[in-house]
Amino acid sequence: MHRSWILGAGLALLAATNATAAQQVAKDVAAGQPSNAQYEAWAQERTQLGRAIAASGRPRSLYAAWLLAPLSVNLGSGKSDYSPEADAWFARAVRTGAGDPLIAQAAIGRCVQDDYCDVEQARATLETTDVDDIGSQLLLMQLANKRQDPRAADLAWQRAARATQYRDPLMALVGLLDDATADQPVAALAAASQEQGAAGAKSVDVQRYRVEQQFSAAAAHVPFPLREILKRCDAPVGETLAQCRHVLEAMANSGSLLLASIGVARLERLETDTASKAQWQARGRQLQWLSMAGSTLLGSSEPAQSKLSLSEYMQLTRTLGELPAIERLVQAHGMPLQPPADWQPISPKIE
Repeated sequence: MHRSWILGAGLALLAATNATAAQQVAKDVAAGQPSNAQYEAWAQERTQLGRAIAASGRPRSLYAAWLLAPLSVNLGSGKSDYSPEADAWFARAVRTGAGDPLIAQAAIGRCVQDDYCDVEQARATLETTDVDDIGSQLLLMQLANKRQDPRAADLAWQRAARATQYRDPLMALVGLLDDATADQPVAALAAASQEQGAAGAKSVDVQRYRVEQQFSAAAAHVPFPLREILKRCDAPVGETLAQCRHVLEAMANSGSLLLASIGVARLERLETDTASKAQWQARGRQLQWLSMAGSTLLGSSEPAQSKLSLSEYMQLTRTLGELPAIERLVQAHGMPLQPPADWQPISPKIE
């Protein structure tokens, strides 16, 4: 359990594309494993937490309740979905809060993925209020491609090519969930989690559990509309090459470790100057080092060895961004920000 959210705290945000916990339960049940009742107990506690958060009726609270909602499982198909109650929270959040870019991004992202498409106000928000964020414009490009509207897709790309930043999406969602759960009792939920998967534990670390839940929920819902830019910038020439460099450099400077890694890797591929290519290679190697070091430190099973608490790490993530938080974590443990000369990465680079 303690490692699940770590996947959302570093380069392994890619794990958000893996099977959900609910889908895993479906597999366990099909295999005769006694996890169904335990999951149901956990899901009930999680739903109660969502209800408490949604009770205020504020758009961001409703959205947070949906982010934390457990998935229901169709044991016959092995597929999972949100409960009608959770979907009602999401619909109300979009209906009352589509002027908030964070909620608008969620609305567009869910339309693209799940055909949940009451998104016209959300689309307008990202086209105007959030026009300076590349991630928002790539989401709109993704939506236009889904609707087979090449003109709208090109307009979204042109806006992306003029935008000046690519916000760290994990930073935004962790902040939202931290605010939403700050005053909520999570002891019962932590106890349910312990009963489900931590047999033999002597006590429940409520604060650790709260942080884990925030990171895991955020990682599972971070929008990464990268297909459009990777396709557009596969072999760009002329004006498109300049546009791709602009967008990829914004990604490379993002607070997101995943976005920075992809931006750096793609810029290295596009670079023809030997010295500049070497600089991007060195930066990519550093990002791999930080990913490995951060995952190792966050995955330590010995809390006494930690020189930066999970709560402190979470606050750094929500205020500075994911990558700066990992850098602070590495420095707190006396490790260098640059890899040793003889260090070789274990995992393959992101291309």
